[in-house]
Amino acid sequence: MRLFKDGTQIGTTKTSSDNVSMTGTNFHLGRRPAGGNFLDGWIDELRIVRGLAIWTANFTAPTAAYTQCAGAVLDQSFTFSMN
Repeated sequence: MRLFKDGTQIGTTKTSSDNVSMTGTNFHLGRRPAGGNFLDGWIDELRIVRGLAIWTANFTAPTAAYTQCAGAVLDQSFTFSMN
C-alpha cells in the first residue's frame, strides 16, 4: 500500500498478505474511529483502487478529475469537503 500527496509518496510502501475486511465496521477517514480528532481541512480527489497499482513511484498530479482505470476491480473516486 502506498499513500501519495500531490504526487509524492508519503512514508514507505507497506506490504501484507493479510486480507483487509471491513465487515461489521465503519471506514473512518479524517477522524479517529473512537471519535474526536477530526480533520480540519479538505480532501479532494481521494481514489481507492483494488487490483491494480496505478502509481508505483512519484508522479505529476493530474489537473482534471480521475477517470475509470481499465483492469481495476474497484475504482472509486471521491471529492468531498469536511467542515
